[in-house]
Amino acid sequence: MQINYEHIHPDFQHLMSLSKEERTYSLDQDFMIYYPKAKEVIQVMSNFMNKPKKNRMQNLLLIGDPNMGKTTIAKKFYAMNPNKKMETLDGTTTLKPVIYVNIQGSSEKEFYTSILDQFWAPYRVSHSTLKLKQQAIHLLKICQVKTIIFDELHNLLRGTPTKQCTILDQIKNLSNELMIPMIGVGTKAAATLLYNDPQLVSRFDIIKLNKWDLNQEFRGLLQSFEKRLPLKKPSFLASKEKAVLLYELCQGNLGYLHQVLIACAEYAIEKDIEEITQEIIETIMDKKLAQITNPKDYATS
Repeated sequence: MQINYEHIHPDFQHLMSLSKEERTYSLDQDFMIYYPKAKEVIQVMSNFMNKPKKNRMQNLLLIGDPNMGKTTIAKKFYAMNPNKKMETLDGTTTLKPVIYVNIQGSSEKEFYTSILDQFWAPYRVSHSTLKLKQQAIHLLKICQVKTIIFDELHNLLRGTPTKQCTILDQIKNLSNELMIPMIGVGTKAAATLLYNDPQLVSRFDIIKLNKWDLNQEFRGLLQSFEKRLPLKKPSFLASKEKAVLLYELCQGNLGYLHQVLIACAEYAIEKDIEEITQEIIETIMDKKLAQITNPKDYATS
């Protein structure tokens, strides 16, 4: 007799035929909850990318507290715009609508090698910054890149003010030369970088991912999470009692909520409970099972 798991999204119902160990393992796989704000941000990114070229392109900066899902959204947008092959007179060219660059620091040379790495392009670290820049711009044009995502933009703050300005100037100059929008992603500190240059402030629209409030939207988020968890019984996470407990644990931080729910689901599977009960949430709340840093510790950082 086939059991109907209506409380689980159809895309994940196949997990219910797996063993306990396999279902627990699946909890650690990357997945994204498509909540309204995430959909809105992805649509804005798409709108920016598809704007007609002009001399002064408007750019976008996505900011929020740590662990709020900024990178997840950026990587989802990147995945939604895969590479394409195009036949030309000279052979086959790979078109790359979006490239994703992780900012590690404030080195200008490292900035351009990070871009070149996205093309798997050979280069010599000993080459001058100018040569690396020219190679990067050539590939960006050949592959018809429509936008560049610069994640962890706040890492520029590790460098001196002069180095910070240099990288920001390079981003601005790339946007001007290629006539494409740039998408920056980072913590609130990334926004402070822009305010040091009035020209940059006017070139960036800012979207902020705020912490969740304990409201109907948060309960809708819990319902979406529950549809992804491979538990045999419905947990009714959006019920008032459970929603309040979970909110007290995560303090409106999306990433922390994710960690808590995974810990709860792992416990429910291991103990053959197969649902997230109020008692399980309270156990996690007492930190007897999950050693997770309280978001209050970094909320003000």
